[in-house]
Amino acid sequence: MTTSLDLSYDLIPGAYALVVQRLDAVQNRIHSLMVFSGSFLLTGPALAAVADQAVTFQSYWFYAAVALAVLNVVSGLIVTSVGSLHILRPPDVDSEWLKLDVGEFKQTSLWWSNKNLEHNVKLVNRKGHGSIAMTGILILELVLLIAWGVSQVT
Repeated sequence: MTTSLDLSYDLIPGAYALVVQRLDAVQNRIHSLMVFSGSFLLTGPALAAVADQAVTFQSYWFYAAVALAVLNVVSGLIVTSVGSLHILRPPDVDSEWLKLDVGEFKQTSLWWSNKNLEHNVKLVNRKGHGSIAMTGILILELVLLIAWGVSQVT
């Protein structure tokens, strides 16, 4: 006979898989934002220099855009490296767990899995908020690069 404990216990691998998938997605987003930030910073001035040899990089607009690009890359490195995923691993099952009956073992596993998943969801959310901040910095970087480009034309 299947109990609610059995059904809950069976949900553990799927819950871990979902949070790992979300973490991978947010980490990929952060890496993409870092690449975009650096790419825009390199591509914009290169295109401007090709279009007009009189382009000057002596501009506060340009310096501010460079500073934001560096800030974005450093922020991305920090956001991706801070925090770790908590999972229930076989070595975590100590000798005391092995003395438990099946029901108690499942309850203990479920309790620790829930505790880990709470931590992991917070981790994913923090990294997601970091990626949102990085998106704002990237947009501001682009605005500054455009302002620099416009200042070169006039």
